[in-house]
Amino acid sequence: MRLRIAKLFSISIFLWSTVVFAQDEKPFKAGIKLGLNTSQMIGDGYSGYNKLNVLGGFFLQKELSNNDQLQFELMYIQKGSRDPGDPDNGNFQTYRIHMDYIEVPLLYQREWKKFLFEIGPGIGVLFNTKEENSFGVVPASGFKWRPFEIDAMVGVNYFISDKIFANVRIHQSLLSTVSTTIITPYGTFGGAFNSVIGASLNFVF
Repeated sequence: MRLRIAKLFSISIFLWSTVVFAQDEKPFKAGIKLGLNTSQMIGDGYSGYNKLNVLGGFFLQKELSNNDQLQFELMYIQKGSRDPGDPDNGNFQTYRIHMDYIEVPLLYQREWKKFLFEIGPGIGVLFNTKEENSFGVVPASGFKWRPFEIDAMVGVNYFISDKIFANVRIHQSLLSTVSTTIITPYGTFGGAFNSVIGASLNFVF
């Protein structure tokens, strides 16, 4: 059910934005993005960007002026956290929280030379979670995950060519990913916020 809602929500916004962009006299560009990110959850008790994830999706760009534009995206992004333990000090317990989101960022971008700086919000819909400890998959999570999140994003793009640019972006959730305080053998969850540093290659059609 959650996956259906996520798909319908994201596809609806994507189609709506496509229509709005197309109605303007100024041209718009479309493209795809593929990349990786590293993530942690601030407040979950596991410090460090120890979890490696993938991201990918589509984007539309709408020119506002010679140096300004908007970029709308529909993307799949993995987030979460990972506690690798500390075997050198006798701690062999590990824990991994994996989260799958469909995310819809809307970014204002400003060009300067070969760089394109960006800032803006994003809405993410959580459609899958998975937790693992040292013994394998945790069958029943005690965490009450929020079905959506609101992100603040800031980043920079570098043009490799007219059709290809690299992107580095920071995502910071503004709402906690959990709605209750829970104490477990692995940490105390009184509020946990996704924090992501991502990099991607982007191809303009």
